[in-house]
Amino acid sequence: MLICCSDVALICHNQGKGAEALKYYQMVLELGKFLNHKEIDYCIVYSNCGDILLDQKETNKALLNYQKVIELHENRKVADETYVHCLNQLGLIYSTLKKNEVTRALTLLENSKKLAARLSRENLELGRCLSILGRIYVRLNDYNQALENLKRAEIILGKILDESHHERGVIFGAIA
Repeated sequence: MLICCSDVALICHNQGKGAEALKYYQMVLELGKFLNHKEIDYCIVYSNCGDILLDQKETNKALLNYQKVIELHENRKVADETYVHCLNQLGLIYSTLKKNEVTRALTLLENSKKLAARLSRENLELGRCLSILGRIYVRLNDYNQALENLKRAEIILGKILDESHHERGVIFGAIA
């Protein structure tokens, strides 16, 4: 039942049915805790919930879900792509949606950049991290740092994402 709910949540999420996916993810969390289930990766569930809530403009709720992933990962002592993704999302939230939190965003994103690079020299989360960092540095008028990060982001994302993907358009817009 638990795995089934998780699968249905993921399908709904991928189909853009965020509200429905959240219901199933919530079931996964509740059932998993009730059954003391060890095989569910709660980090992925919380991360996916955070992504949906962020899409729904529920920033504070998304923030709580990403922070929960960070807390859970502290016990693991190993960074993985979900952890790096959540650092990126927190950096994005602090840099764009929370006022006066740019320093916090930069700290999170610089940490994310180091961890993502350790996972793989060219991965999606590293490209995203560099893109967010580049855009922050543009706003801070630090154009050398901006260009360095945005160029690296484009190289990485250019190998991973289709040419028409919106994330690549964001980079070109920031460079222009």
